[in-house]
Amino acid sequence: MTTDKQSRSALWLYLRLIKPLRSAVIFVRFFLYRTLIQRVPNYSRKLGVSQALRLVFRSWFGRSEFQVSVPGIAHPVWVRPGTSDVDVFDQIFISEAYNLPFTIPAGLILDLGANVGYASVYLAKRYPNARIVAVEPDPSNFRALVRNTEPYPNVIAMEAAIWPRAEQVAVDNSGPAWAHQVTTKGTAGMPSVDGITIDDVLARWGGGAPIDLLKIDIEGAEKELFSVPCDSWLARTRIMVIELHDHMIPGCEQALERATRNFRFLKMIKGEDTILVRNE
Repeated sequence: MTTDKQSRSALWLYLRLIKPLRSAVIFVRFFLYRTLIQRVPNYSRKLGVSQALRLVFRSWFGRSEFQVSVPGIAHPVWVRPGTSDVDVFDQIFISEAYNLPFTIPAGLILDLGANVGYASVYLAKRYPNARIVAVEPDPSNFRALVRNTEPYPNVIAMEAAIWPRAEQVAVDNSGPAWAHQVTTKGTAGMPSVDGITIDDVLARWGGGAPIDLLKIDIEGAEKELFSVPCDSWLARTRIMVIELHDHMIPGCEQALERATRNFRFLKMIKGEDTILVRNE
């Protein structure tokens, strides 16, 4: 009996004191590894040491939005601390996910799932003569998108969700800012937004031009998008860069393959993205 009580007391002490301490040590080790060993040296090569430290530590511990200057980018970009902005920043400006392995003349670019606008800013720098239409459904991300792209007159920001039909949809913003999803089964508290089609975007801003670069990162909604007839805009698309989310919603890649099988696209993979290039 005494042994059982002692065992329970030891377990209680472990749960109350030792386990939280061990968790804190694991967190500190993870933080130090991810910041000091991984990110700071990597970021320093692109941003310089002071900007790298500013980005990493203010994104972790800051309380207000701050700006970071990126070499080659005309205007500093805004970062929201405590969000996934730093991860998106890493993808766009450090890893250069949209640094395509070929040069293209671009007149019209669609940035669908534009998040806070980093990709639009990067593309505006690479293709200064292109019209870039940036579409983002989440209200908080859209406000950041407007702020980041305001200095670029060739970027048009639209608060909407790319969807296969024109209808109201809800934004599930319960996850990280980069993973907010669109759904037709909204619940109380979810913001609603207009769902618009790619044909809608082209009718308003395309002017009959081909889509020179179509960037799609819409967190699984691509399955819905490619599950309906889409030949009207695929026929106008020269290059598509799409992040598929089969790990979130199975069937995304299969829907893309079905929709594009009658078009002559060459396929390649770059990081997390699938790149389709019209072979003409």
